[in-house]
Amino acid sequence: MKIVITDKINLDQEGRKKLEQIPGVEIYDDVPTKEQIIDRVKDADIATAWYIDFTREIIEATTNLKYIIVPAVGTDWIDHKTAGEKGIKILNCPTFNSQAVAEHAIALMFAIKRQIVAANLAILNGSFNSKDFEGTEVKGKSLVTYGFGNVGKKVIELATGLGMQTGYINTKTSEEDTNDLFKKADVLVMCLTLNEHTNKILDAGKISLLKKDAVVINVARGEVIDQDAFYKALTEEKIAGAGIDTFPNDTTIATSSKATSEILKFAKLPNVVATPHMGFKTKESMQRLGKELIEDIESCLEGKPINVVNS
Repeated sequence: MKIVITDKINLDQEGRKKLEQIPGVEIYDDVPTKEQIIDRVKDADIATAWYIDFTREIIEATTNLKYIIVPAVGTDWIDHKTAGEKGIKILNCPTFNSQAVAEHAIALMFAIKRQIVAANLAILNGSFNSKDFEGTEVKGKSLVTYGFGNVGKKVIELATGLGMQTGYINTKTSEEDTNDLFKKADVLVMCLTLNEHTNKILDAGKISLLKKDAVVINVARGEVIDQDAFYKALTEEKIAGAGIDTFPNDTTIATSSKATSEILKFAKLPNVVATPHMGFKTKESMQRLGKELIEDIESCLEGKPINVVNS
């Protein structure tokens, strides 16, 4: 089988070495154009797609493609409909970054609750006055995850260890229970998958249910939040603050780029701590990514694919 690593994947050295040893593998270390993607995968049996869009045009240009492996949890940049029409299985790497993202969510919570970034900036500007900063403890407070997958479960585990009261919302949660959890939440962590049902799932109506002193942490995709309603709530202090690791259409994972004006307008708010979609990336998570990616490839070579996300 021909296996194409279509775009750059930030694997650790051990993972890269093992990948290179798989027979039939072609490895590319760039972010390709659409034309380059088509040329690379047109006769591939297995292709990876990290942060490149696998559109209908690209999938229809392939002749042998049986599997698309996404070295990530989300697969929203793959055209599932076209892949399904061609009988192509889509696989992901579902657990490699769960611990890293969960820890980042908790770090953002503390950064907001204890005003860590603002205090650091004050020192850099020549001020050293603890009286300017009154934090809020998290013990006994309520943390709710919107999503209860691998990340959500780890966030709950970490929050429980901090003595927080916890709850979660998933697809089985009733509207009444969802509303009650929103009203009780001191911290709301967005950690659900982006799809047609979750796009802008945190809208103005749901935001209005939150306490004025509530904090929203987003380590899901930026698109799961209605950005206009979110910005309005933050600027009008309808909620206390936000820790944001992801923004709609952010490209900071695959390439080095300047922050857009949309990202900057959030990052400049005094009640926001923003990071450049880095929650997934730790030394340990990149080691796990290599392991999960190779396991996915080997399962396809055996004709018994694992971690399939489409039927």
